[in-house]
Amino acid sequence: MISKSILGLFSLTAAVLVSAQNKPVDFIEAKLRIVSLEQPILDHGIINRGKFTPLVIATSSLSREIDYRGPAKFELITASEDPAAETKPKGSQTPARKATWWIKLPVDKTTHRMILLVGQPAESGGIIAMEDDAKAFTFGSNRYLNFCPYPISVKLPVGILPIPSQSSKTTKPGAKSGVYYDLVIKSHENGEEKMGFSTRVLQNDTLRKIYFIYPAQADTGRVRFKVIDDRPPPKELPEKKEVPEPKGK
Repeated sequence: MISKSILGLFSLTAAVLVSAQNKPVDFIEAKLRIVSLEQPILDHGIINRGKFTPLVIATSSLSREIDYRGPAKFELITASEDPAAETKPKGSQTPARKATWWIKLPVDKTTHRMILLVGQPAESGGIIAMEDDAKAFTFGSNRYLNFCPYPISVKLPVGILPIPSQSSKTTKPGAKSGVYYDLVIKSHENGEEKMGFSTRVLQNDTLRKIYFIYPAQADTGRVRFKVIDDRPPPKELPEKKEVPEPKGK
């Protein structure tokens, strides 16, 4: 069965702003994973638990889960602008770190689990937040994010999934693991249904996938997309146990 819309990409951001204004709490706790929609981010980090933590944010995979406790205004900030800052005497002033991206996360008693999408730096912050509900976004399911300025529909074995502009929906495709299925994306540019893209996809129930769907050439209805595969975290290896040597007779 096709799930209903999990969230509107920008409606969540708006709700977060209202929440932050109504409940001015400085610090929050959250479970975060981050991916860049543009270029890899190698020279930024976050303030987590009072300390600067450098991050490597890729474009092809979600980051490891970050156990975040910090300001409700989550910021990706640059490393120190002064390479010699660490060698300066204590008490001397060092350049403030600059926030390139930011977003106001929900301020309530819930420890939210979120996926943060980092786009181009913008006055609005440049980060989009998605709730990462393990019950809704399970392994074997896909999440489709429509960044086109018009609605699209995604045809899957389970049925047709309409997705408004700047919104997302999540569903299992309806195919058995290890079996190929047809994925057909149709656009509704200027109110006219057009073929956006079609391909064959191998279903894998050990993965969950995020599809980022963008408009291609204007007035063609064509779309382009990239896919991020997310796998379960590896199981922890058992600790080594020392076995005593057998006693001699």
